[in-house]
Order: sequence, then C-alpha cells, then structure tokens
Amino acid sequence: MFRDDASKKDIPGWNVLVDILEQVESKIKDILFAAPEIKAEAKAPLEERVQTAFASGQNLYVFDFFELARGVLALAGERMRTVFLSKVGEHLDTWSPQPSHRQAWKKLLESI
Repeated sequence: MFRDDASKKDIPGWNVLVDILEQVESKIKDILFAAPEIKAEAKAPLEERVQTAFASGQNLYVFDFFELARGVLALAGERMRTVFLSKVGEHLDTWSPQPSHRQAWKKLLESI
C-alpha cells in the first residue's frame, strides 16, 4: 500500500487509510497468537508468516493457549485461579454461547 495510489477512486480517503495503518503498524510490535490446534497443511504457511513478520520488525508468537494458561495460573496463585474461573463464567453469560458449551463449562466446574 502506498500513498497517492492513482488506481484508487478516493485518493484523499486512501491516504487517510494508509496513515492509520502506518500508525497501527508502529504501535503493534508484539503479536500473540493462540489456537486450539494448527492443521498440518497450515503449519508451513504459518511458519513462513512468522518469519516474514519477524523480518519486518514484528514479534509474532505462536503458542498453545492451554500450556500458557497452565503456567500463568500456576504462577498467579489461588486467588487468580478463582478470578479466572469467575471471569470465564461472566463471559459465558455475556456471549450467550451454545448450550453444549455452557454444559461443558458446568461439568468442568463440577469436576474441580
């Protein structure tokens, strides 16, 4: 993307978009990416994207959310684990997920 692109209908509007994206790019230096799994066919393109981002000055971190959560919650202590459980419940109330997800959360809490 470049400023004053003559192929755009609204060049002043385009320039504003370029300005905004440049500002966003200069605020974003670290990106955290979490996914429940990465499909085999997506691994190579994902690794290439991580390398491209790193080469452009961004730090892109890919990690297993559950592994991260275990470590963070272990270090945070009992109080933070209680807060975490409460916040998950609050978000479930806010997002109104499918009943199967609420049931899974209920069963998980009962098993603790």
